[in-house]
Amino acid sequence: MEQNHQRQEALLQGLKACEINYKAHTSKHGTTTEQEFNLWLSELQDMSPIKIAQSFKLHLQNSAFFPTIADIRNAIAEHRRAKAADEWNTNLKALPAPNKKPMPMKAKLTLLKLMDEARKDPKVQKAERRKESALQVKESYGGRHERKRTIKNNPRTSMSQEAMDRVYYGNNYGSSS
Repeated sequence: MEQNHQRQEALLQGLKACEINYKAHTSKHGTTTEQEFNLWLSELQDMSPIKIAQSFKLHLQNSAFFPTIADIRNAIAEHRRAKAADEWNTNLKALPAPNKKPMPMKAKLTLLKLMDEARKDPKVQKAERRKESALQVKESYGGRHERKRTIKNNPRTSMSQEAMDRVYYGNNYGSSS
């Protein structure tokens, strides 16, 4: 009987804390009714009062939404999984440090030779020029240099109506033949 009273008290405190914390839910749906409280109580009857209190506390700390019965039932298990995942990610002993070996001199010389040959290729040279040009444009956007204008200021001469008619209708426009 005492266990049941403690369970009711833990559930009541948890739901009240959620109503205070999740004000948007409470303002939209109202506070927990007696019928809803009885549903919560019947669905969580197999949980101890301590687990109910811990579950509500974990849910309040880790969720932005008003809990469901399933959220409270699963809060402790989810917390344990998340904690185990965090410990696994920070465990530096999980994988050994890689053994760094220097590149053999013969391989290094071969690589440098291949890179020199590649620089002679016209396609590679063109790509390097494009890269340099892109870097210069990037610097100009940084405000260090004024950007070059690409618009040519060629003066335009207007065509006469007669010249436009000849272009549009052909050379024989306006002749009486």
